Amino acid sequence: MTPISAESLRIISRHLNHISGYSDMLRVDTRLAGFLSESEDFRLLSNEAAEIQFILTQIKDSPDDGDLITVAREEIARHLYIILFKLVKIGRDIPGDLFSQFKEQINQVKSAAFELTRIFEDHLDINPDASFERTNRDVSISAQEDSGGAGIEGEGDGSVLILGMSIDLRNKVASVVSSLKLEITPVYEDSEVMEYLKNYDVALVILDISWNRKGLDLIRAIKTDPVYFTTPVIVVSNSQDPAMIIKAIELDVEDFMPEDFIDCLFVARIKACISRHRQLRQRDLYVKKLEASRIRIARDLEAGSEYVRGLLPAPIDSKQLSIDWIFIPSLVLGGDIFGYHWISKTELAVYLIDVSGHGTEASLLSVSIMNVLKNKVLRDADFANPASVLKALNKTFLIEEQNNMYFTAWYGVLNFESRVLTFASGGSQPAILFPPDSPCENLSTHGLIIGLDQEAEYENGTRFMSPGSNLYIFSDGIFEIRKKDNQMMNLQEFTEMLSIYSPEKESLTEFASRVSELSKEKKFEDDVSFIRISFKE
Repeated sequence: MTPISAESLRIISRHLNHISGYSDMLRVDTRLAGFLSESEDFRLLSNEAAEIQFILTQIKDSPDDGDLITVAREEIARHLYIILFKLVKIGRDIPGDLFSQFKEQINQVKSAAFELTRIFEDHLDINPDASFERTNRDVSISAQEDSGGAGIEGEGDGSVLILGMSIDLRNKVASVVSSLKLEITPVYEDSEVMEYLKNYDVALVILDISWNRKGLDLIRAIKTDPVYFTTPVIVVSNSQDPAMIIKAIELDVEDFMPEDFIDCLFVARIKACISRHRQLRQRDLYVKKLEASRIRIARDLEAGSEYVRGLLPAPIDSKQLSIDWIFIPSLVLGGDIFGYHWISKTELAVYLIDVSGHGTEASLLSVSIMNVLKNKVLRDADFANPASVLKALNKTFLIEEQNNMYFTAWYGVLNFESRVLTFASGGSQPAILFPPDSPCENLSTHGLIIGLDQEAEYENGTRFMSPGSNLYIFSDGIFEIRKKDNQMMNLQEFTEMLSIYSPEKESLTEFASRVSELSKEKKFEDDVSFIRISFKE
């Protein structure tokens, strides 16, 4: 992989964020329309784009780490392949009326994905199609490919253990292994094999179970060991016992060869095993590097999470209303933030912002937006007019100028003289109003996600707040959970739970805990911001 320039990273990040942004918007819209399967597909598209973005960040931070870059190429290809595969599936399975309804947004996702494919193929030598076409060869970018396919080099690949064979067969096997310049270690006792695995770099085990009746026990010991189970095993045997052969196969041996094997075929089998083992080692190294990076980042983000929590406003309990909330960040630090403050003697503004992604960048952007709203320093914005505020935010925080991050927003202004709530939304799920004597209502004006289109327009909605009304404003993390039946909870199900919720009998924290208990993992998968405003008189 050639070094990635800052300009290339910027272009790639823009396309990835377009995939994430439009997929998130389609995920919400299709879910609200009742198409849960399609909504799940769009969620997966957004996640795959985020994974590629994370991998590119690791490469940028470690440009000279050859092992990391080698495996990163393959991982990028795999995630990009999944994106392309999902787009084909969506185009094939999505109902025609639904496709026409969201055609423009779907085409935006396709355009970004195809452009990414072109960039990766032209400049980074990454071909997503090849990711799933490779079978009996090294799927990583190995020395074999770099040297023109001359064959694997033995140095650095580890030893090949040979055991349980007659002298003639051992010599025959050793001759083939030697031709590949691989180090050979003859083993005479089964008990020595596990010691070799613990103390030396072993790339392959070759044994004959017809001479060694305990060979199956040895294979089982290797394949069930939590550390060494990836070590490839080839059985060379003329055993005519079907039961023994079946048992060996059931133990996941990589191959089963007769004693009168054809040399060139045996060479191909050994190469495939060695290459696969190399790939697994590289991936293990990659995972360890990523995990170390995540742990290091997590320490910093935990402190950041507490900082964000400290910025949130205190609950309110007055004669006119009460405001209570809970904030549960996922991955230690996320892009959710909310607030409320007086903009005049009779008007209270309340808002919820959900920035795309997680981590320091998302949190910094959300805090910046909060400060702009709290300090009323947004150019051309009338802070008593929610549509005006969203329009000004959209022009100020363009995705191209915010490292390709975007956000959703719900903004409302409550006038205590008229008891009228004026509100506007951009890409967010609706707030839910429960009047005391009428059915609940979804409060949304269906505006575009903030930052995607500078020319987007936003509209206001209004509702009268009668005494006894309860208004709930929340991020999608509170209800987008995978239930125990593997289905995603939808907004309607969450609304039904809210409809029987009693603030007098249960706190918001207890209610949220009850929701999370319905999830397969018994925890929330995304940031949770959940605000309740109760109107008293």
